Amino acid sequence: MNVCRLLLAFLLFSTPATAAQDALAVHFFYGDGCPHCAREEALLQELESHGNLRIERYEVYFSPDNLDLLERVAERLQAYSPAVPFLVVGDEYVVGYDDHFTPEVVRTLIAKCLPGDCPDAVRQVIGAGRPAAPPPPEAVPTARPDAAPGAPP
Repeated sequence: MNVCRLLLAFLLFSTPATAAQDALAVHFFYGDGCPHCAREEALLQELESHGNLRIERYEVYFSPDNLDLLERVAERLQAYSPAVPFLVVGDEYVVGYDDHFTPEVVRTLIAKCLPGDCPDAVRQVIGAGRPAAPPPPEAVPTARPDAAPGAPP
């Protein structure tokens, strides 16, 4: 009987919405048409189907906003030269893709962050946004409103 209750509780509280909210966000910056990005995308799709992951994808070749975000994230992470593919897991990143090296590094970073102990550097950058622009200087009147045309201010 207790086993049935546990199973029922698991089914009720592990809804897809809850799972999506609790999933580890992995941020993938890529370029449409980039062959290395396509190979990393295949790896990410495989990992996403097996684990509690949510891959957030940012295409940078045709989206100036995503390119700007990549540059701000790279600056925050002190990445020397951001290029694609650029993957962020927690507050660590991987640039480029190599069939022999990248899959193991990505799996290691994900395993490290799955318990939920890693900060989300991309969310921190997005949340911080851009600094507010300074207010415009106050307008200096050039003439008194009641002055006659041509009169000195």
